[in-house]
Amino acid sequence: MSLVEQIVFYQKYNAETTYLEPLYDKLLTRRESLTEKEGEALGLKSSLKISAARQELLRFMLPEADRMQPLPLKMRDAVLKVIQRLLGSSTASSQSSSHVNGKSWCRL
Repeated sequence: MSLVEQIVFYQKYNAETTYLEPLYDKLLTRRESLTEKEGEALGLKSSLKISAARQELLRFMLPEADRMQPLPLKMRDAVLKVIQRLLGSSTASSQSSSHVNGKSWCRL
């Protein structure tokens, strides 16, 4: 039984959080994001909460000064590739850029 299947099973039968906590720990800290199939199994609300929690954890890995800044412009190619993969397209619209504290930034 996959990690997400275990979570769905325990949630279905209202299991104690002591059973769910280690499963969520593994899910939030694994390298891979949720797959489309996993998101469907968990449902929209849970999938969004998991995505938000992963984003919050990733922010802790950034230096404090960079946590609230937009992404650096040099990451634009990587961002566009992620957008293309997300949309299933080979082209993505160009993003606006701005300058903050003398640095170029890409806003999504």
